[in-house]
Order: sequence, then structure tokens, then C-alpha cells
Amino acid sequence: MAAVISAWTAATPNFGNNTAGTGKWIGAILIAFCLFPPYVLAEEPHPLEPLDTSSPGATLYGLLEQVEEALRFGKRELWVEPTFSKFLRQQATIQQARRALDLSEVPIASRREVGVTAGVYLYEVLSRIELPTLDEIPDAASFDEEPATYTVPRTEITLVRIGEGERAGEFLFSPETVSRAEEFYKRSKLLPYTREVLQPDLVGMLANNPGWMIPARITDGLPAALKKTFFGHALWKWLGLLAMLLLFTGLLLLLRRLIRTHPARRPAWQYLRRLALPLAVLIILPIFVRLANVSILNFGGAVAEWIGLVSATIAVLAATWTVWLLPMLLAELIIASPSVREGSLNAHLVRLVGRIIGIVLAIVVIFFGASLVGVPLLGMVAGVSIGGLAVALATQDTLKNLLGSLMIYMDKPYEVGHRINVKGHDGVVEEIGLRSTKIRLLNGPVTTIPNEKMATEDIVNVAKRPFIQRIFNVRIAVDTSPDKIGEALGILRDIVSVPESADDDTPASGGGKSAEDGGNRDEERTPHPNEAINQPDFPPRVFFNDLTQDYLNFLVIYWYHPPAYWDYLDHATWLNTRIVERLDQAGIRFAMPARKLFAGDGTEPGETGDIPVGQIGST
Repeated sequence: MAAVISAWTAATPNFGNNTAGTGKWIGAILIAFCLFPPYVLAEEPHPLEPLDTSSPGATLYGLLEQVEEALRFGKRELWVEPTFSKFLRQQATIQQARRALDLSEVPIASRREVGVTAGVYLYEVLSRIELPTLDEIPDAASFDEEPATYTVPRTEITLVRIGEGERAGEFLFSPETVSRAEEFYKRSKLLPYTREVLQPDLVGMLANNPGWMIPARITDGLPAALKKTFFGHALWKWLGLLAMLLLFTGLLLLLRRLIRTHPARRPAWQYLRRLALPLAVLIILPIFVRLANVSILNFGGAVAEWIGLVSATIAVLAATWTVWLLPMLLAELIIASPSVREGSLNAHLVRLVGRIIGIVLAIVVIFFGASLVGVPLLGMVAGVSIGGLAVALATQDTLKNLLGSLMIYMDKPYEVGHRINVKGHDGVVEEIGLRSTKIRLLNGPVTTIPNEKMATEDIVNVAKRPFIQRIFNVRIAVDTSPDKIGEALGILRDIVSVPESADDDTPASGGGKSAEDGGNRDEERTPHPNEAINQPDFPPRVFFNDLTQDYLNFLVIYWYHPPAYWDYLDHATWLNTRIVERLDQAGIRFAMPARKLFAGDGTEPGETGDIPVGQIGST
């Protein structure tokens, strides 16, 4: 009996076109090698000879022969001494039997389960009906037209010649026959056998038998209540499945708790912690499925198919999660290197590239996973094209912001930490995200502006200015004599220049060290404050540029280097004080603001009836 279990519910690796079980097969090998030492596979006279599917008769009788070969091997070898090598030998036999079925319309994730179950059902049906002999079944040359089909007499069991693909020209049991195999079995299971079989009621026996890792004598000794069948399988299997689910869930919850109790401060370690859970799912899930469907519980039929589909869906989600996080982990590792400064625009660019790569990889995994579980990709693409307009309208703002982010990262009009002025907002950039830019205003609040608008607005990047330009007017009384006008012009030009001798007047934040601070004025000269506004290409400018009936105006322009705002204000304070002091010492008066007198009927100035009668200047 153990041979039958190993033969028909063994986890057949996808040596052919079934690529869905590759990950699961790895988990099965790990467990098997832990429990049984590897042995050399039994020698085959022709191990690479495929199943003959060149004609309907060869395929039909080839299926029966492969099933019986698996049964004979089980009774002769595996039941006596179960080993991993014998398990692999039976898998090869089952793979040959499955080659007789056209599983092209079955989801990749459940092809193994469907193929095994359909093979068992068809074996039972074909063993209970009258079959034609090989001589009575037409050979391949008898079919001139396509599609070439052969139906077993007085049944709906059909074999079809494949028209294209890698298996073109082979006769296989049709997809409809595969999907209806259980129906055919239920309609014929009360018929007597018409041919000698090695194991009567193979389907009923599989409902109670364990996987190849558990000797059948153990389950044979279970109480009768545990052997009762529910939905095609014994009660003890359902209890075992529940226990495995609880164990699987408990391991994940334990891992999640361990992750939460050890928080990480660095972004790279945070991503590693977030990766632990999906990676654990990808490692534990294949082992769980193999143990449930093959090695221990030996589920088959629709239950095994659903276990495979659900596990494949969970694996796809975990893989999507993993490929989404991995590029961002790599981005954080790059940012952690000395060559990239945290908070710089390059760091944000690396994060953006990581997010984009993660999105692309996640989409690829989702599409691959959709084909794995049988979701029609062509239908999805058609649905996207039909609803493309609605999706585009719903996501246009998101796409605009994403494109705006790319433009910002490419053009680099500003970086994190820069002071900018945009749309009337003056502040320091705190974050450049995929959707928006956050600016800490100078008065405290944070404003968020979509990157779509940041990419199209005029941005004044105050942080990138090489200097701070100051333009101001000095207005003196209009009755100042010509001599005093010339003297005022000389005083202003002298104040903004660097004198030949050291000047003790320095701003509050002036550089240099006093003697009390340990400085030596003879060895280290204190720089004059006006050196910041007297650069070779940017000398200060002073002009007597305007004269009116109210004042005489002197225009002063200079450029402060470097653009350190607080130092600039210190220097402006010092400079303004010097101007007031020097002009006062010279007896030069500032112009007073002009005042207007109005005579009217009691109305407020500016209302109807106001009549200007004179103006008082700054005399």
C-alpha cells in the first residue's frame, strides 16, 4: 500500500514542462535528506526512454502500464524498505504516466496534483470498461485530417493529436478528458474490473494511506474513527493538516515577535527586518506543501490541487514583497557608504531608483505568478486596454507627480537642506519624495507641494547663491551744500572700502582672536570686515544717483561673500552704524520724510473735498 501512495501522490518534480514545483522540490529534498541518507537510484535499462505517445493505442496502454509499473515497484521495493532513492525512482515512473495527459489548460501550480489524480481516475475507469485491443485502435497514419481525435468506444474518453508546440504529433488524453476524469470514475466505480489489477479500489485506498515517510502500518493501527473519510480523505489527515497549519502560523508569529522586540535604527537594518518575514514564508511554505501533499499526509484530488494553488498564491505575494524590498535594501546599503552623504540629493536619487526597480520587479513577479495559478494574462492585458482610459484618468496625478520627481532628480534645482522660495513659500527643503516635496517654512510650519507643480514652477534657490547682494539708499537733506555732498560721497566710499591700516571697528561676530583668547595680533592679522564685500570681481559701488525736491540720494551696492546670512546681517549692522556715526560727525543731516497738509470740510485725508495747500520738506 505504501508503494501506491508513493507512486500516485509522490511529489513529482517537474522534469518536463511543469516549472511550478521547482521551489517546492527544494524543500522536499531538504527534508528527505534529513530523514533518509541518499542512495544510488535503481538502475534502468533505458532511463531516458520517453513514454510512447505516437498513436492513441500506445498512449492508452502506456498509461496503464506505467501505473502498474509504479504499483509493482512499490510492492516489491518501497514497501519493504522506504528510501529516498526509491522515492525518486517512483517519481520518474509517475512522470512518465503524466506524459500521457494534456495538462496545458491546467494552472502550472497544480499540474502535478491534477495529473496524479486524473491518472488514478483514468486507470480505474479503463480497468473497468471493455477496451479495444491495440490492433483495433487506429494508428497515427489512419488520421489524415486535423484535429486528429480518437474516442474510446462507448465512452467520452478522448485522445487528441497535438498540433503544435514541443509535443506536436503526440496523442494525449484531451484537456476535457482530464477535467472530467473524476466524473467518469464516479459513473463507473460500481462496475466490475474487466482486467486484472494489482490494487483494487486504488482511489479508496489512497484516501487513507500516508505519504512515503510514514509506514502504512502506523496509520493502519489508528482507531476506526480517525479513518472515516471526509471530502475524500481520512479524518487523521485533516487533523494533521490543521496541526501543520498551526505550526506554520506559529513559526511566522514567533519570527514576527522576535523582529519587533529587536528594533533597528539604521534604514538598512529596518529593511532586513522587514525582509525576514517574506523570506521565511518562501522557505517554510514549500516544505509545508510537500509534507501535506506528498511525504506525510499524502493529500490528493481537489484538496491537493487547492493546497497547491493557495500556497502558490501566498508564495507569489511573498516573492513580490521580497523583490519590492530588496532594491530598497541595496539602496540603503549604498547610501550607508562614505561616498554618499545621507540627506543629499544623490541619496534621494538612489532611493528613487531603488523604488522604481522594486516596482518593476514586483510587476514582473505578479504577472509570472498570475500565469502560475492560472490567471489568464491575455485577459488581464485586454482588461487593462479596455479600462485603460479610466485607469489613466484615475492615476494621472500620481503619474504626473512621479514624472515631476524624475525631473527634479535629473535637473537638481534644489536638494534637501537648501533654502528655496517657491509659490510664495520661503523655507528649507526637508524631504523630496516620490509624490511631493516638504518645505519647512522660516516661521516654523511645514508645507507640502506636489512634485508635479515643483517641476513647473519658478524656484528661487537661495542656498545656491554665491553671495548676498545689498542695494540701499542713503538720503541726505536737500539743502546740503555742494562741498558736503562731495564729502558725504567720500565718507560712504571710505566706509565700504578696506582701509590700508587695520581698523579696530569690527562686527559683533567678527573673526580673529583677541590677546585674551590666546591670539597674537602681530602673528595673525584680524581680517577687516569689509574684505567680505571687496572681492576682485565684485567691488562695492557708491553713486550720487538722484536728487529731488525732498532729498539727495546716494546709491550703495555691494556683494557679501560668502553667503552666510547671519554674518551678512552682522556686517550690515556694523556698516549702518558707521554710516550714521561718520555723517553725524561731518554735520551732514539725513533727509526727513516729506509731509502734506490738507484743508477741507472736516473729512479724513484722502476723501472728497481734500485740497492740498502745501508741502513741508526736510529742511
